[in-house]
Amino acid sequence: MFLSLRSLNNKAVRRILVKSIMLTLAILAALAVALFCGGDYLLSLWGWGMVMGTWSYLMGLIMGSLLTWFLFRSVAVLILWMFADDIAEAIEWEHYSHSALTATKLSWMKSLAIGLRSLLRAIIYNLLALPLYLIALFTVFGTPIIFLAINGLLLGKELEEMIALRHQPHLESGDGWAMGKFERFSLGFVMNVAMMIPFVNFFIPVIGVATATHMMHRPSIR
Repeated sequence: MFLSLRSLNNKAVRRILVKSIMLTLAILAALAVALFCGGDYLLSLWGWGMVMGTWSYLMGLIMGSLLTWFLFRSVAVLILWMFADDIAEAIEWEHYSHSALTATKLSWMKSLAIGLRSLLRAIIYNLLALPLYLIALFTVFGTPIIFLAINGLLLGKELEEMIALRHQPHLESGDGWAMGKFERFSLGFVMNVAMMIPFVNFFIPVIGVATATHMMHRPSIR
């Protein structure tokens, strides 16, 4: 992670960071507006819009903002896949040029398709875990722990896959291009915790891919 933070000095990584933040903000803004307008429309259909007046707008704004915050992780994973290959490429050329020479660059369409698949997988897994979330509501820290555990496993696997796909021949030859289970989970868990911190979370997609790149290239970590 310290190596990844140092990589923010890399001009190519900084350009990707700016693009990812701008795209994330645009998507989140569109979601917030859609949720606000949708909520306001439903209130007007039920005849509550005129009764609640300004309060309906305030409630819509609050709910839209909260739901957008909860959706941040899903949006971040999608953005992650869209820029993952470029981030990994910049890190590899800076630190692991021998691997960068043999890497296979993923097409933009393939990255987007895998990102959408990851997003769908995250939604399905969290919906399946909904009973556990409801039971855990009666505990103090149960719900966030379950959330971080499930999404930590998912994100760790996704980050590993992002880098491994660039080096598919190595995977096929079976020469150990994979993280250990504990390392993979730790990476996903830490990145999910960081995604819950306002403002810091905008940097996490880039830092996450950069960290995964270093972990996949350093045998001492695996």
